[in-house]
Amino acid sequence: MPTPTFWNSALTEPKRQFRFLMRFGQMGDGPTFACKTISKPVAQLDSTPHQYLNHTFKYPNRVVWQPISVTLVDIVQPDIGATILGVLRESGYTWPENLKAAATCITKAQATAPFDKVTITQLGKPLPTGAGGDIVVPNTQLDILDEWELHNAFINGTINFGSDLSYENDGLVEVSFDLEYDYAYMTWAGGQSNGWQPAAADGIKPRFSSGKDNPN
Repeated sequence: MPTPTFWNSALTEPKRQFRFLMRFGQMGDGPTFACKTISKPVAQLDSTPHQYLNHTFKYPNRVVWQPISVTLVDIVQPDIGATILGVLRESGYTWPENLKAAATCITKAQATAPFDKVTITQLGKPLPTGAGGDIVVPNTQLDILDEWELHNAFINGTINFGSDLSYENDGLVEVSFDLEYDYAYMTWAGGQSNGWQPAAADGIKPRFSSGKDNPN
């Protein structure tokens, strides 16, 4: 039986931007429902040139994972503005009401603790099941196409708790911020929960072994 591809199977289709879930570990489903937009991980690999006479030779530098942007609609239950302020407070920030309070600081351990495990999940169309071939069983776990996990994620940069309010605007209030992280890896790929490698193109394999290649 041939491998399903876009030219021989209607069950194969591209990933879509609007089919996703975002989860902040211990925060429950509130932020997941409230999420409007989120960037997928971005890895940046630059190079350093070496010039020799009329020629330039380039050598790769280190990989740096770039911050991603998150926008949440400010729902009331749970209050998203209060939740993100709580993240800032749990990270170690407090108001300088006295000398002792002013001396507190934010550490990496404290800043990463509120998010626990950040995952970005792309969902796909449920596949027909059953003898008739027309029965669809809604199951988020079965519909996962790929899933990224951010390691040591914490809020970085500007936290916007709602921007401008206006009597002339009937839009939804949004809370936005950036997430910094050390690195990201795929726990799901190709609809399977065994990392990226089995879903990659033929001939692609890691140069060095890592448990992150098959994290489950």
